[in-house]
Amino acid sequence: MLNVSTSYDLSRQIFGNGDIIDEVQNPTTSVDPRLEESLRDDNYFIVFDDVPVLASQKVQGDKYAFPNPTLNHLFLARTLKEQGIQAQEVIDLGCGTGFLGCYSARHLGPRKITFADIHPLAIAQAVFSYNLGSEQSIEDIPGLRKIAVNLIAAINSGKRKSLDDILVRRDQDIDFVLGPAPLSFEGYEPGDDTVVLSAPMFIPGVCDVFPKAYIFFAETAADLGKPIYFGHSNLSTPLVRDAAQRKGMQYEQLNQERGPLITEYTGVGTQLSRGELLRLGAEEKEGNLYHELTVSRLSPQ
Repeated sequence: MLNVSTSYDLSRQIFGNGDIIDEVQNPTTSVDPRLEESLRDDNYFIVFDDVPVLASQKVQGDKYAFPNPTLNHLFLARTLKEQGIQAQEVIDLGCGTGFLGCYSARHLGPRKITFADIHPLAIAQAVFSYNLGSEQSIEDIPGLRKIAVNLIAAINSGKRKSLDDILVRRDQDIDFVLGPAPLSFEGYEPGDDTVVLSAPMFIPGVCDVFPKAYIFFAETAADLGKPIYFGHSNLSTPLVRDAAQRKGMQYEQLNQERGPLITEYTGVGTQLSRGELLRLGAEEKEGNLYHELTVSRLSPQ
């Protein structure tokens, strides 16, 4: 299977499988648009720090069910590892491909991982990608279709733990929450040492897949009484601070690093001009736009 691998310092991205088919410097996301001509289909893995996840699958024509991870996901994951963040339970909120949950399974040492998303295919893909971390070969891992069918059956029957037929990896307990946050978490009982992780697809004027994600996700964490770690752009920092204030949570900025600002998103909202993005906090150097990859923690007070 082909891989799109991003270097640990986020400076290089390679597409291939042993042999390099294509590569780019200073990638703008986990699958840089400059690689699109080399990508023949959706059957490839996104890899960061030796953690693979299946790339987002098309569900109708050229439409994807959910986006692939962004550099904000990768930077959040790296920050958690480098700052020694450990937890007994990790909730990957708005999990998409399941990257944050799968990365946590490898590097943060949780006993339980909960994948949560509004789209059932996202949770199915997250479980598939989690299985990739097993010692079994990919041929022995249940396929995405089987996982999706079993998950839907489990959801319809109310048997939330009925994952035995689709989980080949036993390193952690796996749970899932399907539906919009925070309503889907009503009655959910997290463990004592639980953290919530999320990197919403929202940059003002660039990508507004989920404009209210910070408020809804902060509310979810506040209702659970647990901290939430956000990976986001500095252009979104005012929204993260506002979410903390609205939900009575303490805001802390944990890490920042300059990265290229992707502006090639299409069909995801109003695109602002270069001047407007600069006024929001973007920087320009040699004709290219940059922003600060940011990791923030919101904690209950």
